[in-house]
Amino acid sequence: MSHVKVKQPEAALSPEVLLYEQMHSSVSNYLTVAAAVFGTTLLIYFALLTLSEVNLFYLNGWLVFQCSLCCSWLILYYSYHDNYDAIKNIWEWWIEIPLSIACGLGWSAMWILFVDSNNLLNFLLLNAGICAITMVVSVTTPLHKAAIIATTASIMAPVVLSAFLREASVYHWIGLAGSIFSLAVYSFGMTMHKLYMAALEQREENAQLVQALRIEKRQVEKVSAEKTRFLAVASHDLRQPLQAMRLFTSVLESMVTVDEEKAIVKKIGAASADLSGLLDDLLDISKFDAGIVETYPEPVYLGGLFSGLYEQLSDLANERQITIRYVNTEQQLFIDGSALERVLRNLLVNAIKHMGRPGKVLLGTRRHADGVRIDVIDNGRGIPEEEQSQIFDEFYQLNNPERNREKGLGLGLSIVKRLCRVMNCELTLQSKLGVGSRFSILLPEESLRGVADDGYVEGMDMEAALQPDRLPVVNDSKVYHGLILEDDAEVANALMLRIKHWGYRVTSAPHVEAALNYTAPPPDFILSDYQLANGETGLDAIEKIQAHFNTQIPALIITGNTEPEVLKLLEKTQLDVLHKPVDTDKLNKSIKKLLVNLEVLSKQINHTV
Repeated sequence: MSHVKVKQPEAALSPEVLLYEQMHSSVSNYLTVAAAVFGTTLLIYFALLTLSEVNLFYLNGWLVFQCSLCCSWLILYYSYHDNYDAIKNIWEWWIEIPLSIACGLGWSAMWILFVDSNNLLNFLLLNAGICAITMVVSVTTPLHKAAIIATTASIMAPVVLSAFLREASVYHWIGLAGSIFSLAVYSFGMTMHKLYMAALEQREENAQLVQALRIEKRQVEKVSAEKTRFLAVASHDLRQPLQAMRLFTSVLESMVTVDEEKAIVKKIGAASADLSGLLDDLLDISKFDAGIVETYPEPVYLGGLFSGLYEQLSDLANERQITIRYVNTEQQLFIDGSALERVLRNLLVNAIKHMGRPGKVLLGTRRHADGVRIDVIDNGRGIPEEEQSQIFDEFYQLNNPERNREKGLGLGLSIVKRLCRVMNCELTLQSKLGVGSRFSILLPEESLRGVADDGYVEGMDMEAALQPDRLPVVNDSKVYHGLILEDDAEVANALMLRIKHWGYRVTSAPHVEAALNYTAPPPDFILSDYQLANGETGLDAIEKIQAHFNTQIPALIITGNTEPEVLKLLEKTQLDVLHKPVDTDKLNKSIKKLLVNLEVLSKQINHTV
């Protein structure tokens, strides 16, 4: 998969973004500023009335001016705090800067008009108040540098100038202190401005990065979806000719009589079986991606499971000079037996194929407080620590740069990991270079529930379990008629040839209309591909044919489609589903199962009549 390149976001703010942030910071605070200024003004107003003799005309005029400012902030807040676009062209120089200057002049007028050095309380109150107010208002709009300068200058410049113009020397010292204080406040305001700007730029950069990651995520998901669709289409297109090849090979095997020819046909069958196994692994990955893999717990005897795996894999191990052993056990479990068997087979095959030298593989189990642990241990060359997590990824293989197909596609351990997750088992790996590896499966405590102490599993019909797996007998004297719905001519011909050799009468059609034209009496069973000609699906075709004949006809879906959506849809259907390329023995058994259903339906109809 190609890497997706995303343009790195720039940290610098655009003028539009900066203006919006400045407006948001200021206008959203107008209500708070108005309340603070109004409260402070009233406090100073009544303090001056109480502590000293002041000119009431000036004092009341100052109160009116301050209240007018507060009203302006309130009007602006309620008019524009959620509609910045209406004032964005005039806000900075016609609203914010004038209001900042007016606010500063209002506070400087307080000091100039009412300070009295002969009244200690008055003197302390107004000097402390002007310092505190200057410090506060200079940082109320930290994103707007011009507003900070305008506020600080409009407060302190008139105060300092007025102080130097007065005769008393104490005011001269106040003017000097005010000048120093003004520079300190300005420096503090600029520092706060830089900090807020840096925070804003960081926030904007993070927002751009998040947006870039969203775009990249969508691109990666798109590439992944395209890869999944490609694999599904490629898998389907490969399964079609492979299905025909396996069917023709099966027919040819039953026709040849010369031993050499039989050997060649057998090799062809083995090669097609290997290819089918690789495609089945891809199908399994698609099923996991579709989320349709479920477990079906059942009684499992580990001793029998271990011995069965030993019988299956001992020849493969002997070919590679590897000794495979298992520790016999009486342990019983209640778990999905087929899933557990597949996990252990994949681990054993992986150990045998990647041993890298003659050695030993051991399969065993151990009980402990948390449940049961099954170990697959080998004394091969081991796995490097830095690659131990990657071996569970799809298509990842160690020591196989030439992609030797005898070592598989690199899907076995990925399937093991997913199956363990579905079974609620914990999969662990311990490996050391030159020493070997141990794969461990920690089975959950739930897998021990239902296991009785007398050596049997509760609820298990032992007599039925010992019976051979066979289908009920069908009427062998009758020649059953099968309808094949398949739009691929080669696959249809191969299916017809194989099924005719089994003694059935067969009709083939690429879609429903053709099937109804060819079929006079209703067929006894239907074998349908999922994707048919004219955009039809096998599910719709079977339903239409049953509706046409007004009867239930046993049917089977045979598909090579591995798209997750299709797999989910087929999982919900009541029909049996086989995935191409289908093993001929499995197909034969499935057809016999359809005929059993046909006999059951016939008996029900006769009984009703």
